[in-house]
Amino acid sequence: MQYIAKFIWLPVLALIYFSLLNTISSAPGLNLPIQSYIIKSGSMESTIMTGDLILIDSNPYQVKTGDIITFKDPKDRVVTHRISKVIEAGGVIQIFTKGDNNQAADPYVTTPERIIGTYMYRVPKLGFLLVYMSEPEGSITLVVVVLALIFVPELMKDKKVAKLT
Repeated sequence: MQYIAKFIWLPVLALIYFSLLNTISSAPGLNLPIQSYIIKSGSMESTIMTGDLILIDSNPYQVKTGDIITFKDPKDRVVTHRISKVIEAGGVIQIFTKGDNNQAADPYVTTPERIIGTYMYRVPKLGFLLVYMSEPEGSITLVVVVLALIFVPELMKDKKVAKLT
């Protein structure tokens, strides 16, 4: 039992870490080198699935056609799509994007200033769990699991000591 409790700590700590990273990433004014976002639609499937947590490099040096970027659309919504075309004319850079699973390109053009970062990695389906953990029921579940991991091994030790005496 003691070994099982030790083994469970790693995913619990990873969950807490990604939860904090995701919360901090969305804080205005912070420019962390790596940020995380939860994918909420299927526009990038099968490359990135709904519910995946993605990690992005928030300091992209240069973007090019084929890169997956996370950016703010004209309505200030966060979007993750692939660059389909980059045009530079008269010192102005226009970036055209499209979701891999979408039939048509995005109906707007974005600019480098609106880019939050470039896609680095995804953690499959972790976003679903993080959304659940942000709800009151999920927070309570996490607290109960952490408390169980702390106290159950101690109770088992006490039980073993009681058996020995």
